[in-house]
Amino acid sequence: MKRKSVYLFSAAILGFSLAPCRVWADEAAETVVPVVTAELVESPVMEEQPASEVVATDDVHAEPEVVPEVTEVITEPITDTSEVAIEEVEVGTISSEHEAMTVSDTEKVTTTEMSIQEKAARTTTPVLKDQNDGKIVDHDKTITDENAKIPAEYNFMPNFDHLDGIEITSANGYRELSSSFAFDLEKATKGSITVVFKNVGNYNGKVIDMKVTVKDWTILTTSGRSQQLNIHKKNGITINGIKDVLLNYAFLDNLTASTVNVSGFFNFTDIDLLQSIDLFDNNNVQNYYVTKGNELYYKIHNGYIKIGEINQKNTNPLDMDHWLTYTYKGVSNFDVRYNQDYETGAVFNYTYQAPVVIEEVPTGPEMEEPEITPETPKKEVAEENKVEETPEVKSEVVNLAVKTEKAGVVETKVTEAEPLKQAMLPQTNVPSSSIFTILGGTCLVLLSAIFVNKKKV
Repeated sequence: MKRKSVYLFSAAILGFSLAPCRVWADEAAETVVPVVTAELVESPVMEEQPASEVVATDDVHAEPEVVPEVTEVITEPITDTSEVAIEEVEVGTISSEHEAMTVSDTEKVTTTEMSIQEKAARTTTPVLKDQNDGKIVDHDKTITDENAKIPAEYNFMPNFDHLDGIEITSANGYRELSSSFAFDLEKATKGSITVVFKNVGNYNGKVIDMKVTVKDWTILTTSGRSQQLNIHKKNGITINGIKDVLLNYAFLDNLTASTVNVSGFFNFTDIDLLQSIDLFDNNNVQNYYVTKGNELYYKIHNGYIKIGEINQKNTNPLDMDHWLTYTYKGVSNFDVRYNQDYETGAVFNYTYQAPVVIEEVPTGPEMEEPEITPETPKKEVAEENKVEETPEVKSEVVNLAVKTEKAGVVETKVTEAEPLKQAMLPQTNVPSSSIFTILGGTCLVLLSAIFVNKKKV
């Protein structure tokens, strides 16, 4: 009986081992039995296309999104749910892309609408001649003192006399003239024109490049000239056929091309013939420097200040009464808009000049400090040597010129110093020599006594 039970037990184990695993699987595994690929292949319309589509979508989209849907559904139409899931994913991606496109489009539309609204507001506002807040000399930040100085921390101004080169970017090209670069604004797109002036100066040990970007402009409908902007190679601009042009000035590190915060000044000359300049709040203007007889007027608007000429005078570019100098602090870029009320072929120049003195950074102490430090010990040693020698010279002069009593006092001091030094030496040597003599004498006595005893023996 024992053998039979053993045989039966072994036979049962063999039977369990030979049985297929699908018999012992769970109900969830039974749902996987109808293979999805088999049902897709049996589709009567297009047998190959659905399989290829499923593979393509599986490659593009993540598989973990489809797997949980198949495991949750236990009914037979598994393929329908997978196809629906794929369609939902495709629709989701398309909708997200569409939303992204609509967001970017709306941003562009809003920016264009803002620019259009701003232009419309500026066209409706009265000109500076008809509405202004007074002369620039009366502005709170204006300094008219002839003895005033632009502080040294604001003495940076782009210098175009020693450039390392000029880099130009323009989608529609440009024409290089003898003293400027001409850009046709009728075909150009806004923001596509940039001019980089390499090495316009040094600021805090860095070589600075200035990048000029043409951001926006407005057509002058009353002008019969073509819309053209000339950016001068040295300084300034000339506008024709346009009412205004907005330029951005950015300061870049010559080595890294990264922006640099700069404090400095700008000086505009020859503002006449109803021409004006708009300076924005982000320019961080500190002060205006003009002459007491300056003839420019100003008007404060929302976000900027307009400064210009209202009497339609044609003045000499060297006339400082039509100059505008201002200081700015800690900005990496700023905007300036140049305006003309009618066609004058307006020329706006900016130069390294001012109606007041431009204070320079003092460099003297910085150069003297390293020279003084190594020489100080030499001077001290020389002074010490001189101090030791001077008493002898002075004592001789005093002895000759002063009374004999003072001379005698000096001599006694000298004589007292000599015996003190000499008296110390013999006092230390005398006892040491007497000790040696005593020891030597005792040794001789002992030796002589020993020698005598040996002779007696």
